[in-house]
Amino acid sequence: MKENKKFTSILKIVYFVGLIGLGFYAVGYIFVEWLATGQIDLSNLNILLPLVLGLPALLSSFSFSFITSLTRLV
Repeated sequence: MKENKKFTSILKIVYFVGLIGLGFYAVGYIFVEWLATGQIDLSNLNILLPLVLGLPALLSSFSFSFITSLTRLV
């Protein structure tokens, strides 16, 4: 049981680091485009917004199914 708690804490850290990194990527992408062109094209938000909003759902569903499969083994 102790190893499972350690594993879930590692998954949480990876999840939050990935989420923060993706947020930095989205903000940096928009900022660099603004520096290059002087304007922000809102069509890029159509690509970035689902990426930013969809990743937490994808990661949480994956980690939940993975953790439940691990608990069945114990």
